[in-house]
Amino acid sequence: MFRKFLKFIGILLLFFIIMFVFFFLLELNQSDGNPAKATVGVLEKVANSITESEPIYVLLLGVNDNLNQSLTDTIMVLGYNPKTQKAFAMSIPRDTFVGKSLSKATASDKINALYAKSPEKLMKKVSEITGININYYVTINNEALIKLVDIVGGVEFNVPIDMNYDDKTQNLHIHLKKGLQLIDGKKAEQLLRFRHNNNGTSYSTSYGDNDYGRMKTQREFMMTVVEQCLQSKSIDEIKKMINVAFENIDTNMSVSYILSYLVYAYNFKIENLELSQLPGASVYSNEVWVFKYQEKEAEKLISDILEEFNEKESKKQENVNEIQEIEQE
Repeated sequence: MFRKFLKFIGILLLFFIIMFVFFFLLELNQSDGNPAKATVGVLEKVANSITESEPIYVLLLGVNDNLNQSLTDTIMVLGYNPKTQKAFAMSIPRDTFVGKSLSKATASDKINALYAKSPEKLMKKVSEITGININYYVTINNEALIKLVDIVGGVEFNVPIDMNYDDKTQNLHIHLKKGLQLIDGKKAEQLLRFRHNNNGTSYSTSYGDNDYGRMKTQREFMMTVVEQCLQSKSIDEIKKMINVAFENIDTNMSVSYILSYLVYAYNFKIENLELSQLPGASVYSNEVWVFKYQEKEAEKLISDILEEFNEKESKKQENVNEIQEIEQE
């Protein structure tokens, strides 16, 4: 069941997987480590939460605590329509300019700085930029993955390229060799935070350079960690995982609401997931690099995404209208 579930996940479903694992671990802990009882317990909760679910839009935030300030390394708008089984994930560059005057731009005018105020403020700003009514957010501190990696004794992962980067201001030193290897917590932090090397080189264009490449690596590494966590049979490990989840994952969605979508998400296929990034370009202004998004291009892209997102539902309604017209004649 779990392997089939993992097979069909995309960016949107990653969060649902994490929450499913979380609920499963809770049930497993309460059933004295009996997997069968735990599975029944989760399924009963799912059955009790089934509703006629509408499309859901979630802001996913990957958070790092650097220099005594919380900043978001990953900002993504996730959409899932259970009726059409379509999903999309739009990346919002963390340097997106949200200030009033580009000529007076500062680091605090970047969208990732809004998280320090509140995830709600960041969610509101992303809604304004995209025109999508986002009501829910999920924040996952990167420390969660790092701690989980150490709990399960490390995970085997194929590092895509040689990584060499140093930043003394953050006491950040990344030195990883390309290839399959055992990644422990310390190496996991390096892997998750890598963007480019000291000499300016980064991931290949085909892989996705800089931020896009980092997000791809983060996503694949998360999937590997989740799969490893599912294989854990130690009650002590399970208790530690639960503590990590409580400490590092925050959301304004209720448990019952999340479970109601898990029922539909199980049938999701990866080919129905559309990936995109907010269109724009990097601009150097007032000695600060920012990402200036292009409003018209963004509006067109989002319009096309939502049209595809609701395609089957719209066609179904058109068919209903045609039948009603024929009956009236």
